[in-house]
Formats: sequence, structure tokens, C-alpha cells
Amino acid sequence: MHLDFPPNIGADFAQSSYDIAPLFESCYDVCMSVRMRHTRSHTGNRRSHHRLQTAAVAHCARCRAVKVAHTVCTNCGAYNGRELIDVMKKLTKKERKAKAKELAEQEEKERGNRPLDAAALSKKS
Repeated sequence: MHLDFPPNIGADFAQSSYDIAPLFESCYDVCMSVRMRHTRSHTGNRRSHHRLQTAAVAHCARCRAVKVAHTVCTNCGAYNGRELIDVMKKLTKKERKAKAKELAEQEEKERGNRPLDAAALSKKS
């Protein structure tokens, strides 16, 4: 239901000398409703979900660095087995050399630093 009021009703009311204060004073106790309060337990139940959530942490499959789950690794730029961000491109020459050395050390560590011989290769695992 839509009600149309005259556009100048506020201006006419402000200019009139009609005092409405006695009307509100006489019905103050009758007009005001009691405010419904929430108990402490209801307030606590509502606020129980307002805590901070811990970030889901995972390890990168490529470089084993700690990263946020379901995001690109900030150490090597890989996600889901593919390199999505070229981390070396954003580094300076000195940082690039140190990063390449660090990645090479990690790859060496994964391989175990042992030379492969014919006996080890022919052995079934």
C-alpha cells in the first residue's frame, strides 16, 4: 500500500506554533514498550562464532616450504604441480643467484646426494 503525502507537510509543520511536547509527556508511560533484552547466554551463543579462524597451512609439493593452502607458493611460484609465477624474474641479480643456489641445494637434498650405481638401479623396490 502506497501513501502519497503532500510535499510541504514538513515545512508547514515546522512553521506552525503547535507544541507537541505535552502530548508525549502525558503518554510517556503508555507509549513506550519494554525493551526485550538478550540474556548473557544468548549473547554468548551469538558471539561464539566471532572468533578468528586459523589459516589452513600446507607444504608446497615442489619445494616443501610452508604456504597457505590452495594458494601459489611464495617461495617457488608453483601451484598444483605447475609453475605459475616466475619468482626469479622479480629478484635482483644477487638475490637471483642466492635463490638458484638454494633451490639447487633443496633438489640435491631430495635426491639424497648419493651416486647411482648399477646394483641400486637394478634393485626392485
